Amino acid sequence: MTDTTTGAGSAGADTDARQWEYTTYAPTGETCPGCGQPIQSLEACRRGMLARRDTAPLVAYWHFACAMRKRA
Repeated sequence: MTDTTTGAGSAGADTDARQWEYTTYAPTGETCPGCGQPIQSLEACRRGMLARRDTAPLVAYWHFACAMRKRA
């Protein structure tokens, strides 16, 4: 099974460094793809990539709680 965000296989996803690039602050106006809610200014979040079918991956930002649910 492949993770659609990173293209990584599900086995060993906890040790896959590609899953989350790093912890950061999102630019103003970003919306979490996990819950659809805006990410507040100065709220720490996780940065990652969303795979798209016919174009380059898209940078996205997740709330910490949403990122943890996504990993489970």
